[in-house]
Amino acid sequence: MIQNREAIRVLMVEDCVEDVTLAERELRRAGYEPITTRVDDREGLVKRLGEESWDLVLSDFRMPSFSGTEALQEVRRARLDVPFIIVSGCIGEEVAVEAMKAGAQDYFRKDNLKRLGEAVRRELADAAVRREHARALEALQHAEERYRLIVENVQDHAIFMLDEEGRVASWNGGAARITGYTEAEVLGQHYALFFQVGDRADRKPDEELARARDHGVSEAEDWRVTKDGGRFWASCSVNTINDGKRLRGYSVVFRDSTKRKELLDDLRLAVQARDEFLSIASHELKTPLASIVLQVGALQRFIDGKAEAIPVPTLEPKVKVLSRQIDRLILLVDNLLDVTLITSGRLLLSRSRTDFREAVKAVLVRLGESVERSGSEVTLVADAPVIGSWDPLRLETVVVNLLSNALKYGRGRPIRVELTASEGRARLVVADEGIGILPTEQDRIFGRFERAVPAQHYGGFGIGLWVVRQIVDAHDGTIRVRSEEGRGSEFVVEIPLGLPPLSRAEATI
Repeated sequence: MIQNREAIRVLMVEDCVEDVTLAERELRRAGYEPITTRVDDREGLVKRLGEESWDLVLSDFRMPSFSGTEALQEVRRARLDVPFIIVSGCIGEEVAVEAMKAGAQDYFRKDNLKRLGEAVRRELADAAVRREHARALEALQHAEERYRLIVENVQDHAIFMLDEEGRVASWNGGAARITGYTEAEVLGQHYALFFQVGDRADRKPDEELARARDHGVSEAEDWRVTKDGGRFWASCSVNTINDGKRLRGYSVVFRDSTKRKELLDDLRLAVQARDEFLSIASHELKTPLASIVLQVGALQRFIDGKAEAIPVPTLEPKVKVLSRQIDRLILLVDNLLDVTLITSGRLLLSRSRTDFREAVKAVLVRLGESVERSGSEVTLVADAPVIGSWDPLRLETVVVNLLSNALKYGRGRPIRVELTASEGRARLVVADEGIGILPTEQDRIFGRFERAVPAQHYGGFGIGLWVVRQIVDAHDGTIRVRSEEGRGSEFVVEIPLGLPPLSRAEATI
């Protein structure tokens, strides 16, 4: 139990009392004692913002009569420098990008609040730095020494002064830590020292100081450089310092926001990947549906023709096509559901005593028509049962995806499925003699929406192997591939049996 928790005043923009309790629990785990007030509409929020002071605002994104975006606008309209974090059960990557662009410091899904305490601690520290900086600027003319002591002890932000010509006139510990320059090395150097060569050639440092002179402040986010030639993404603010008559210099504050930029870049890539995936999914789902529609239409014409009975030679191939395309749809939808569960952190294993060999056999029966249609001969090498504590449905998903890949890329050549057990582990091998995989592609194929061949030639979502890896990882196992272009591929899965040791009575039977 954590003693002497730090009390913080938290304004919760939330319509669900249970979700407030969840957030409070996470804050207590992080060492805080939240003093929480809940509002769920604009009027309540505006009233509380005007009446009380707050350390933190946590907001749901969608509520019956209000939204997180509107709440953020009201906090900014009140000109309050309070960390604003979205905690929502429905927020997606695209919305998260827009919320962070609008000024939200971070976002979390309600089903994954483990990092909430860490984020709150970081944003409260940043807010404290900003407040100290503002107070230091206001008191500069009256307490220069006090200001110097404050900024010298700030380590997470670079805070320093420039003279009226743009040369460094003071330097704090945070600036030294971020840039690598000591005070002796940097005093008297021009502000351009921290810009990339190309930006200096484009006179960006002079433009930034000019904007500050014209408007009192200049804010920018771009790459800056360190003493050793590295670079970091800086969130920078330059303010002018005047004595009432003329410009006396500038105050500069910047922080290393590289991790924040990487998060935004990752979110943008996720949005792009989602859009590409939706395009692929639309195509892949339409293909079997179109075939089903054609076959059902043909059968409907028999019915409309008042046929008393449909001849078996006519009916049988149509039913086979329908069955095949329905199986394909089931596989596609199952993979989509697995992706949803995995990405939301809700893939739970339902372990039971399972015979891996029987799971493989069940898949071979299920894919029997696909095997026949492919022209490949599938050989199962499994001399004995392989018993372990696994999720049988997830095991079947692993085998279905690996065998489906072998059938797709195997060019009608033989396929070997081998299952053995030794040293407390089951070992599944699915090997084909097909097109193979380039060495440069062999790690990438296990990524989400990745493929080693053009989608228009082979189809698929590019998620089957990713799903397989996630299921194998969940069973504490491993998967690897051995392949040569034009000479086939061999996928090897190894997972622990996961069974408790036999009791003395069982061992003597």
